[in-house]
Amino acid sequence: LLCHYNNWDPVMVGIRRIFAFICRKHRIQSSRRQRTV
Repeated sequence: LLCHYNNWDPVMVGIRRIFAFICRKHRIQSSRRQRTV
């Protein structure tokens, strides 16, 4: 299990980065919409 976890660790980090990037994009769009409205 530890070996599998170590192999998947970098993959999870990449997924977290992508997820955080999408969240930032969504937050910026939502904040812009609120400002315009």
